Amino acid sequence: MFTVVDVLHRAEAEQRVLTADQYDFVQRALSRSDDNAMNALWDEFGGSRTITEMIGLANLRDTRPPTDPTSGERPWCPPGTWSASTSTR
Repeated sequence: MFTVVDVLHRAEAEQRVLTADQYDFVQRALSRSDDNAMNALWDEFGGSRTITEMIGLANLRDTRPPTDPTSGERPWCPPGTWSASTSTR
C-alpha cells in the first residue's frame, strides 16, 4: 500500500500523468492484491524509496523500509522487496 500511495502522491506533486501500464499496475495492486503489479511499481519507482518517502510524508515513526537483505530478519519475504517492509503500529 505504501508504494501505491507514494506513486500516486508523486504523480500529483509532479503534475504528471501515469502511463496506462502504471495505472493498470496501481489498479491491480489495490483491487486484486496482485504481487506482480506491486513488484513492477516497486522496481519502476525506486524500491525502498517509496517506503522512505511515505514514512516522511505521513510521519510513520514505526514503519521501516526493507532491512539489509543479508540479515535474514524476515526469511519468509524476498529480501529487499516491498513485502519485507515493517510497520509495528
